[in-house]
Amino acid sequence: GHKRGAFTGAFEDRAGRIAAAGQGTLFLDELATTCTQNQAKLLRVLESKKYECIGSSDTNMMACRIVSATNANIRELIASNEFREDLYYRLNTVEIRVPSLRERKEDILPIAQYYLETIGKEYQKPELTFSKHCQDKLIAHPWPGNTRELKHTIERAIIFSDSSVIELEHLSQDSAPVEHSQPVAPLAQVEEALIIKALEQANGNINVSAELLGISRSALYRRIEKHGVQYKKYL
Repeated sequence: GHKRGAFTGAFEDRAGRIAAAGQGTLFLDELATTCTQNQAKLLRVLESKKYECIGSSDTNMMACRIVSATNANIRELIASNEFREDLYYRLNTVEIRVPSLRERKEDILPIAQYYLETIGKEYQKPELTFSKHCQDKLIAHPWPGNTRELKHTIERAIIFSDSSVIELEHLSQDSAPVEHSQPVAPLAQVEEALIIKALEQANGNINVSAELLGISRSALYRRIEKHGVQYKKYL
């Protein structure tokens, strides 16, 4: 956190994550991606239970519990000097390993169903179901990206579904276990078709279309210009 006036643009006090957590729990996700400089800062706080806000000389006491997570191999990162060994042992009081989806295939469909229901409501498609072939393929896929890959796949299927049943063709082509019966089309042709599909579903709204495609507004404009898509006709 920082105090007002601590640096250019600091127009008001801002509580940091540790202060905001209070006496609760602070969750540090993807800890392995933390730079070595911040690893040293975190270790100091964990060891001393003390921290200071930028622009303040007051010392505060940390009262929250720390829970961290990563999908990286920490021991390999320690061996390559990318992660501090002392920080690892300071955090590793209780270690819980969550099995990957390929190790618990019985959980794939319940998790997929949860995403189908929750994300379906966001896209105003609350009554969607999976076809039997779709369920079989979801179970058979190894899911190297685990639940994030599964969620991405389900969301893509919801976006491109045109009925109440999610079929194989609705699944994401780059991650889902789809057996393509149709011939492969040129990449530019596929990209143009996806842009048009998104514009149609978003009624020409560029912001919504960009969100559906998972790209920025400026990136979508570049692709529209590249393919010569007349997006205003979808308004």
